[in-house]
Amino acid sequence: MFYDNHLWYSPGYLIECGERADKIATANNQKLSAETVKVINETRTGALFALGLTLRDGLVRYVQPVDPKDGAPDVKIVHQTKSPIKSYKWGAYVDVEIVRYEDHSETTIADFLKKTKLTAKKAYQDGTIILCGIDKTIENGQLWKDVAAELAPINNKLDTFLLGRMHPEKWEIAMARVHPSYDSVTMFGVKATVETYYKGVKGIQIINVRGNKMKKEPAAGFNPFIESP
Repeated sequence: MFYDNHLWYSPGYLIECGERADKIATANNQKLSAETVKVINETRTGALFALGLTLRDGLVRYVQPVDPKDGAPDVKIVHQTKSPIKSYKWGAYVDVEIVRYEDHSETTIADFLKKTKLTAKKAYQDGTIILCGIDKTIENGQLWKDVAAELAPINNKLDTFLLGRMHPEKWEIAMARVHPSYDSVTMFGVKATVETYYKGVKGIQIINVRGNKMKKEPAAGFNPFIESP
């Protein structure tokens, strides 16, 4: 996995890179490392969240995986806003901490969050977003508004979102904020959202700042999960 704080990826491109990395490994009779699989899964969840945010306010988002050696967060998400002269300028980024509610998760979603990212033992910077990706097929599961009700009494006031797939085969996604207050659910199809908001948008955006420029830019089609520039 290659990390660089100059490189930001459009959500659809990052999802495609994860799928491509898995296909390449399979074609070569290899397996991706457990760490790479973990990063692919986390960044996919972050990319889907970025698409949901883009749908909500129309601001194009880019995603940046963060090296685990740096600690929190798991990903950063930045938005673009158009300037009066029709060129782009960059808005602020947000830190996103990701946790995944999986098949082996035995507790309710609310209890799972209390024991993981929202425990009093954890400390994150103000403004950090907690994102819980639900990878478990739930029958008669906990309603998201009930998750919000159970989380309401805790002191941690970080914005906390749930995100889950609504269909076992189609990429149809639902997301909602469940803490510190409950927002209505946003539902979207991944393909339609990418086609609507990311037509003509670069898959990789390089953001240089004065005195800190990327020395070697990646080639077209660069895949951060399995390559270096």
